[in-house]
Amino acid sequence: MQKKSMNILAIGDSFTFGEELPDVPAPGVNGRTWNNRPPASAFSYATLLAKQLGATITNLGMPGGSNSRIFRVAMDQSSLEKYNIVICGWTEISRLDIQYGHKDFPAGMHGRGASLAKDKFPWVKDYYKLNYSDDHAYYTWLAQLIALQNHFKFINQRYLFLSMQGISSIDSKFDHLVDQIDTDYYMGWYKEGMMEWMSDCPRGPGGHPLELGHERIAEKIYEHIGNLGWLP
Repeated sequence: MQKKSMNILAIGDSFTFGEELPDVPAPGVNGRTWNNRPPASAFSYATLLAKQLGATITNLGMPGGSNSRIFRVAMDQSSLEKYNIVICGWTEISRLDIQYGHKDFPAGMHGRGASLAKDKFPWVKDYYKLNYSDDHAYYTWLAQLIALQNHFKFINQRYLFLSMQGISSIDSKFDHLVDQIDTDYYMGWYKEGMMEWMSDCPRGPGGHPLELGHERIAEKIYEHIGNLGWLP
């Protein structure tokens, strides 16, 4: 009987998707719009990792994607299908999870997501000006981390968390939540992330890692998987 190959699910933002890599057209090029995105890059760290493991990859990274979207999609997909590993590449805490026309919409305080949201949803600008708070965003994200890790443990699903970039510090008022995070499965918690792992590698004009950066990230994850005893 032929051995079934590993399958990996990766969910995250533009880093996981592989924005600015050679096979991904820039926004506005070749008909690319916010609701007509190309497939995730074949040069992304997720695909490179899958190749190292001899695995298939489902890459659901989305440029401008929020932590709430990552939480929602990870909970949904892992309830529908079993994966050998689910990788969640967490992003900026300030981004919003918005759907428009039954499609996920990038909306944030900074960058292109802010420009798109301003055009489509004028209320987003007022939300950030009048209602947004970092404390609320941190509480929400930490609650999502804990809920998702506990869900994965309940269904016996292997997972890894990593961040787009490290955080210099987390306020002590969040200690009661931070203490519940299983750092064995959160790479670099909480001061290191993908930006730190590829800090000496070239980046695109938008600040995203290019091929060498994704190679470094994939190597880092592969090493961690080996340390956990998960290599096939």
